[in-house]
Amino acid sequence: MTTGPFRNTSKSFYKQEENIMLWKQSETNIWVAGHRGNPAEAPENTMASFRNAMEAGLDMIELDIQMSGDGELVIMHI
Repeated sequence: MTTGPFRNTSKSFYKQEENIMLWKQSETNIWVAGHRGNPAEAPENTMASFRNAMEAGLDMIELDIQMSGDGELVIMHI
C-alpha cells in the first residue's frame, strides 16, 4: 500500500491508507485481483486493461483515482 503525502496537484476523497469495498466477498474467501487491470495483456490503468481483467475472470481490479486541480477525476498512480 502506498503511503506518504499527496502532491499539491491532486486531492483525495479518502485517506490514502483507507480501503473502500465496492464488492461482496466470495464464499471461498480467496480473490484474484488485477493490479491496475491486467498489465500482462494491455497497458496498465487503461480501459483495455480493465476490460481484459474482467474478461479473464478476475474478482476485482485495483486502480488509483485522483482529482486534478481543476476538479476532473483521473486514473493516475502517484
